[in-house]
Amino acid sequence: IRENKGAQLLDLGDGVACLRFITKMNALDGDIVAMGNEALELLHGGTYDALVIGNDGKNFSVGANLMFIGGLIQAGKWKELEQAVHTFQQFTHALKYASRPVVSAPHGMTLGGGCEVAIHSSRMQAGAETYMGLVEVGVGLIPGAGGTKEMTVRAATAVPTGVKADVVPFLQKSFETMALAKVATGAGEMAEMGFLRDIDAWSIDTDARIGDAKRTALQLVANNYRPPQAPVLKLPGADGIAVFDMALNAFKWSAMASEHDCVLGHQIARVLCGGEKGGAVTEQQLLDIEREGFLHLCGLEKTQQRIVHMLKTGKPLRN
Repeated sequence: IRENKGAQLLDLGDGVACLRFITKMNALDGDIVAMGNEALELLHGGTYDALVIGNDGKNFSVGANLMFIGGLIQAGKWKELEQAVHTFQQFTHALKYASRPVVSAPHGMTLGGGCEVAIHSSRMQAGAETYMGLVEVGVGLIPGAGGTKEMTVRAATAVPTGVKADVVPFLQKSFETMALAKVATGAGEMAEMGFLRDIDAWSIDTDARIGDAKRTALQLVANNYRPPQAPVLKLPGADGIAVFDMALNAFKWSAMASEHDCVLGHQIARVLCGGEKGGAVTEQQLLDIEREGFLHLCGLEKTQQRIVHMLKTGKPLRN
């Protein structure tokens, strides 16, 4: 139906559209986000009843376009970088709260920004061979397109309503998933790490996942789909951050983490704990803390070294 340099919008029939990435390695960029926002406009306008996000590349997406981020940092274009991060955050947020169902169909490598797109959709229909992870610490960053926020929301809302419980143990799993750049291999681990929810599904035949995703979308339409209610989270603030910092120091002292790994872990902990203030926190406040942490890290020399090393060698640098 529509196309730009980064993505196509396809008509799957029966009132379902499909957002398909067509960049090199399906790396996410401004063109994909722009086409995604166009797709959401068509949904809200009633042109389509549902949206599937899927493609037939080797991998769903290896993450955000690192060359673009590295280029902005090198040129010192901080305002442009902040705008790019904000735009990406608002896109994933819009996916989550779209008035009509959005079903992602990840497969192969679904890393970083690719994972962030998938976990913000109304439902996920993953291929059996999906390798999913928020691996941004490998390039000296934290998940900055709503990923850190969403993992916080999922962990904090796991505390049963009305139960007075310490939320930190619930946040710990999300912390380890991101700080250790864990990658799930298949549906079982995806559920264990908090990527795949009870309401999500997976396709044993990876080639069937787009068709399965379309069926899921149509079922949601038939059941009068309603977007989720925005939660208000109770987070521990500075006390929680201190717990995570202590754990990070223990890793550093036992030579399992570098000093910069601890800097990255601290920024993840800040989002998970709702900043130093904590208390009742909205998703938008968490997104602001996430963006602030991401941009702070972009300004650090060791992060810049990790980005350059990844672009040159394709391998993470442990500095």
